[in-house]
Amino acid sequence: MASQVVLIGAFVACVLCCGVLGSGWGDPCTVIPGGNSLTESGGEVTAPSNCTEGSVWWNYPRGTLQVNFHTDQNRPFTVCLTPSLGPLLNSVAQLYGGHRFAVRSPSEGETVCLPRADTTVTAMLEQPNFQTYMTLYDFTLSFSN
Repeated sequence: MASQVVLIGAFVACVLCCGVLGSGWGDPCTVIPGGNSLTESGGEVTAPSNCTEGSVWWNYPRGTLQVNFHTDQNRPFTVCLTPSLGPLLNSVAQLYGGHRFAVRSPSEGETVCLPRADTTVTAMLEQPNFQTYMTLYDFTLSFSN
C-alpha cells in the first residue's frame, strides 16, 4: 500500500511539473538565462523583440538578473511581472536613465508593472532571500497610446 501511494504521488508530481514547466520548453518567448550570461552576482539576458508576453525562468537564482525588453514596434511600453512558480524575488526595480526605480515585488498571484514606459525597458530582478532551484516569472508588455 505504501509503495502504491509513493508511486501515485510521483506520477501526480510528474504530471504537474510537466504541465507547468513543459509549456515553456521550446517557446521562443521563454527567457532562460544560463551559460556565460550568469555569474555569482547575477547576469543579463534580453527577451526576443517579437515577444509581447512570455516567461523568465531563472535557475539557481543568484545576485541580480538584468532583463532587457525591446520590440520591433518603436512604441513606448512598460513591463508587467507576475510570479509563476517558485519563491518570490527579494526585490524588483527598473533601470531608467542610469537610475534604479524600486518596485514592490509582487506577491503570489499579483501583477506588478514597472513605472516608466519607453521603447526599451530594463528590469532588475534580485534573487529570493534563500537559495532555490528556480523561480519563474511571467511578463507582459503593455503599450502606451
